[in-house]
Amino acid sequence: MSVDPKPVYRALVAGLLVPGLGHLLQGRAKTAVLAFLLPVALFVLGFGLIGERLFAFSASFGGGSLLGSILGFLPLHLIPEGLNFAPALVAWLAFGPENILEPGLRLPLANEHLGLALTAASGYLNVFFATDAAWGVGSTQYFESRSALKPNSLSLRTQPAFSAFLAWLIPGAGYFWEGRRALGFLCAGSLFALFGMGLYFSGFCGCDRSQLYWWWAAQSGNGLATLLGNVLLGPLQITEDLPHVDLGVTLLSIAGLLNLAVAVDVYTLAERRRLGLSDQATSNAGAREGQR
Repeated sequence: MSVDPKPVYRALVAGLLVPGLGHLLQGRAKTAVLAFLLPVALFVLGFGLIGERLFAFSASFGGGSLLGSILGFLPLHLIPEGLNFAPALVAWLAFGPENILEPGLRLPLANEHLGLALTAASGYLNVFFATDAAWGVGSTQYFESRSALKPNSLSLRTQPAFSAFLAWLIPGAGYFWEGRRALGFLCAGSLFALFGMGLYFSGFCGCDRSQLYWWWAAQSGNGLATLLGNVLLGPLQITEDLPHVDLGVTLLSIAGLLNLAVAVDVYTLAERRRLGLSDQATSNAGAREGQR
């Protein structure tokens, strides 16, 4: 593919740093507004519920090291909020460094699980918007290099990033959207089975982000199931000994990481379809069969 990667990376990084900037640089103003408003609104709503407590769970990260000094200026330890960089940076610089060690931040809040779910979702949503911005640049170069007409539809629902978003949101949904029903059933069945076993072995307490911050960062790759698990099951109190809780948390984390890999695969499938490469591969395979 004759594509200069530098503009593609610039669009991706611009979208990650400032929501909507990648689209704005392409002149896609309406999409840029949407790409700005949705992630920022989710972050603001979530931060409005939890405030500075968002920073309490990673207060000791970095310690007194050079990394710790860098964290004094950059919200790199906010996972996945840091992927929605500009809002996370503003909140961190305004409220974080001076208050991060306050003992009061360790006290739970009434709606903290909902707030933590919203801020986390904002990070993922911004990633998919930034990916769409990068795709817009790369696909335009691809079609222009071949003097081919780019498909007229710029609707987000037809773009690879939307397929990847569906794959993240609900395991298997991205494959279904791309017409890969068998893969969709296989993915949904296996990942939901892993997720269910993780919940069972953890006593349905393994999705609590406020207690399992770093583990939950991996679990969040399972999209809506993990977000709802945090909101609905996170407030539950542990009333008995849970001998297999570590196994449960590990299974939940594995399910999340596997679903992120699935989202990447779905994006690749959608990208090839959009560029016409899947049809080309099918034609080449048919030609080889005819030569035998």
